[in-house]
Amino acid sequence: MQLEHTTNLIHRAVAGDRDALGELLARHHSYLSMLASGQLHHRMQSKADASDLVQETYLVVQSQISTFRGATDAEFASWLRRILVRVLAQHFRRFLGTQRRDVRLEESLTLSIETSSMKLRKSVFDKVNSPADQLICLETAVAIASALDAISESYRQVILLRHMQGLSLQEIAQTMSRTPDSIEKLLVRGLEKLKHVLIARLGATFFLSRG
Repeated sequence: MQLEHTTNLIHRAVAGDRDALGELLARHHSYLSMLASGQLHHRMQSKADASDLVQETYLVVQSQISTFRGATDAEFASWLRRILVRVLAQHFRRFLGTQRRDVRLEESLTLSIETSSMKLRKSVFDKVNSPADQLICLETAVAIASALDAISESYRQVILLRHMQGLSLQEIAQTMSRTPDSIEKLLVRGLEKLKHVLIARLGATFFLSRG
């Protein structure tokens, strides 16, 4: 039913239904915000705001939704991610003082996003090796981002700093004004909490079969 619902929303959105598009974007908001925040940390620090970049991505989506040809949640998420990469690249070029499109920059952003996303998914799903596992994890990436919003701020922060921004335990300890030992324990508890939320949302049988 979830797949049918998503497919129906996509068809309506492509046909020009703004309410359907709004629901799709709301469903993916946490996912895009997570990706944008991770890239800003690596490349621009506080020179831009993730929420502004997500809103710019939405404007592009609204103008191009009629061209989307996918039908699944994973395909829609991939399409959003490609648009976000272009928006990020444009901001980075302005930050660097150049307007010329740099394909290598977009490729670097795509690789960075995919790498950080895979690290986060592997922290939740122990096995992400086969193409089938990778597809399943891609389809649940949005669910992971949404689940992060359902756990406490400290858990969410330590997970994102570690698995999306790639900071060491020592660096996270300095950022959060804690000891490295307490950060390690907080990370373990946070990941367990995240898994519990995902089990409740996706189903224990589905989730555990990925481990």
